[in-house]
Amino acid sequence: GKTLEQKVEVRDDPRLDALGTRRLLEASSATDPSRCAGQQLLSGDGWIALERPGAKPLITVEPDRPLALRRDDAEHWTVSLTPATAGESAFPSVHAAFYQDGNWRVLADLQATGVSVSSLFVETPLPAETKRVDFLYRSRAHLAGCLLAALALAALGATWVAQPRAKIAA
Repeated sequence: GKTLEQKVEVRDDPRLDALGTRRLLEASSATDPSRCAGQQLLSGDGWIALERPGAKPLITVEPDRPLALRRDDAEHWTVSLTPATAGESAFPSVHAAFYQDGNWRVLADLQATGVSVSSLFVETPLPAETKRVDFLYRSRAHLAGCLLAALALAALGATWVAQPRAKIAA
């Protein structure tokens, strides 16, 4: 196992900030309570959730603006932005701690934007005066599966179509 110093080092790893990690789980027997002063401890079933103070939010906008974040489901997040004030950049950018595997789509006021492919996470510049940003996860494999299912259903429907029957003369 890791020593206490190694665990504290992992807890303070800057990559956790980039990921927006707010909590870490550790076995309660391996945690020194004196090292967790000021952090909220949630216990249950032998595990402790350690709050990381100062953790970066899941979604940020630069320049910094107040925002309201709503999770519609696991594959859809909506961010409502306040308008830029005088002196602020009218062209903000948004950064999300979602791993960018090529399947995330970003909509600014329901219009598609270009998502950066040079980053490990989702980030994109936004048009001026953007008020709403939607993050949508649309897997290519899921889309291909839906298309294949539709084709199979169409083929099945075609086989059920009644064939014209020849009339028998009596």
